[in-house]
Amino acid sequence: MSKTQHEDKLNIDTLICDEYTCGVYKLYNHNCDLIYIGKSDKLKGRILKSSSDKDALYFSFIITPTLSDMHLLEVYLISTLKPEMNKQFKESDNLTLSFPNILGFHKDSLMYDIKELKGEK
Repeated sequence: MSKTQHEDKLNIDTLICDEYTCGVYKLYNHNCDLIYIGKSDKLKGRILKSSSDKDALYFSFIITPTLSDMHLLEVYLISTLKPEMNKQFKESDNLTLSFPNILGFHKDSLMYDIKELKGEK
C-alpha cells in the first residue's frame, strides 16, 4: 500500500470511527457526477443523512483541523464547482481568491461508496 493509499485508508477509518470529525464532503450520483457539497462537525452522520436525502451513491471528503477551515473550504468549493443541488454561494461572477493547498481535494479526491460508511460490503 502506498503512503497516499495508507493515508486515505486512515482518513476513511477516522471518519467511520470518530463521530465528531469535522470537514467538508462531496456527494455524487450514480454517474459519479458531483451533485452536492456540504460540511459538518460530525461528518459521518451528515454524509449518511445527506446521501439519503439527495439519492447519492458515492462521497468524498476532507477532514479539516478547525471549524473555520471547514466553513471557508465549503464556500470555496461551492463557488468554484457549483454543484447542482447547492443553492447558496453560487454567484455568477468569478472567484478571484485561490487556496493552493486545497486544490487537490476537488481535482483528485477519492470517491467512496456510501455502503462503506454504513459498514456494508
